[in-house]
Amino acid sequence: MYRIEVGQADLAASRFGVAPLLETMSAAGLAAGRVPAGPLRPWAERARPRYRAVADDPAVRALAFLRRRYGYMADFVCPPPARPNLTVAAQLATVRATPLDRARREIARNLDGLPEPDAAVRAVLDAPDMVERLATGLERAWQALLEPDWPVLRSIVEATSPTAPAAWPPTAGRRPSTACPARCAGATG
Repeated sequence: MYRIEVGQADLAASRFGVAPLLETMSAAGLAAGRVPAGPLRPWAERARPRYRAVADDPAVRALAFLRRRYGYMADFVCPPPARPNLTVAAQLATVRATPLDRARREIARNLDGLPEPDAAVRAVLDAPDMVERLATGLERAWQALLEPDWPVLRSIVEATSPTAPAAWPPTAGRRPSTACPARCAGATG
């Protein structure tokens, strides 16, 4: 038998519930080709034209650039859901409320070890209104990549995840979720 121990930091980093903006960041990274698609290749191929349609926005490209397979990703762009059934609008409000100094620290940590972004992406990340620009980019990426398929994608997450409320024992409380695109390869869109 294996024993897995978690500490306070692990629990603090856990996501409880479905997190639409985490799904959006994952989707942007996949559609932009920033992370290997693996079994999600069919979804990524269907999503690429929708990504290209919004990739003229340097904030959308900045979000895709920040998506990494390994290493730290800025927390403020995909805040953990504060409660179940959180809306995209509520998560975007949380992003927009992020203090600029915190956002800059997280972006600097996220960029560590990555190549220098192109000039337009760097301009977004250095802008005095960077938080608002990234929030608007998240909204555009959400609308293009996930919103059209969200009812199907969300139902897949809720039906197949052991973290879904329907799978919880009556006394279990909330459990962490994982990114939707990883389980939605078969979803149509």
